[in-house]
Amino acid sequence: MAQNAAARERNLGTRSWIVALVILLVALDALIFLAYRQSQPAEPLDAQLIGYLESSAFSVVTVSIVIPIILAFLNQFFNIGSAVQQRIETQKQEFRNQLSKSIKQTTTIWTDFYDYCGKVIFWRDYGESRALLDLLQEGSKLANKAEEVVESWPRMFRNLKSSDTDVFVTYLNIMISCTETVIDSIRTSNHDPVRIPETAELQESLGLVRSGIRGTLHMSLLEILNKSASLLTEDYTPADRLKVEAEIQKYFDGLTYWARFLTQTEQRVNKLYPLATGTQVDEFRAVAVRFVDWRKKDLTAESNKFPEWSDFSAKYLAIPTADLLLGERVTYSPETVKELARQVTFRDVQTVLNDRANTLSQKQ
Repeated sequence: MAQNAAARERNLGTRSWIVALVILLVALDALIFLAYRQSQPAEPLDAQLIGYLESSAFSVVTVSIVIPIILAFLNQFFNIGSAVQQRIETQKQEFRNQLSKSIKQTTTIWTDFYDYCGKVIFWRDYGESRALLDLLQEGSKLANKAEEVVESWPRMFRNLKSSDTDVFVTYLNIMISCTETVIDSIRTSNHDPVRIPETAELQESLGLVRSGIRGTLHMSLLEILNKSASLLTEDYTPADRLKVEAEIQKYFDGLTYWARFLTQTEQRVNKLYPLATGTQVDEFRAVAVRFVDWRKKDLTAESNKFPEWSDFSAKYLAIPTADLLLGERVTYSPETVKELARQVTFRDVQTVLNDRANTLSQKQ
């Protein structure tokens, strides 16, 4: 009923425009013809009328008004305007559905990844098993899917740049690296009563990291995507648009700050080839630390300009292949996972204390 009423209203409006244009055409031609008669007073009326109809003034006025009349008539007859408007609305709705689907995919993949970490946290078969290998493969597939979803955001949410996704990839990599280290500890525990408590402590640390990252990332991520979608689908005033963009940036700033802090913690505690042991590896790590200190002073310098380059490369080549392969098995050392858990917990404590202070200040 509402659509029929709207259609009738549009048709009535179109007819009104046609009538108004016809009246305007007649009125303008009449006025211009009167002016033309006054400029040719000696000619009889029929000659004046023929002369006016052949004049450029008549052509310009008639064409400029007849064309809109024809277009209005065609729109009335074929309902062109309504079809175009309907097509535009259909495209807008399809785009909204695509944005909604992308947000749902994001929520699903991150929920699946959190659940996957939960399986690792509560795993109790401490030793090598086919089920554990399957779990490791499941994590690899989930990580690939998560990266695909994150990389698709700039194509869907056009206000986001490719560089904006870096912060989310950082959180994803931290979760993946912590999980891989815990799985490796479970695999190598071999039901050893001494190793099992150490692995269980790592599992608890992974639980803290997962909880902290989820608490930091989940709601901020949804707010960023939902507000970005609204920028693309809603008609904001310039002032309101700037306000929404500022809110999005605020969420980004918070996530970026915490991601940078966790990355600095990882770089401070973690070591190259975390599972490898031996004199050759230790010597290479010591030179690598000095290489990083040298590189920080000039990021554009070529690596082979490092004063200890010969010793650096020689110590690397001296590491047994077996130690290199062992070192490549995981990215984080167990100590790194534990330290990240401590830092995440400390941040949670800060949040609790800030909330408590806000609550007490309101009571006063």
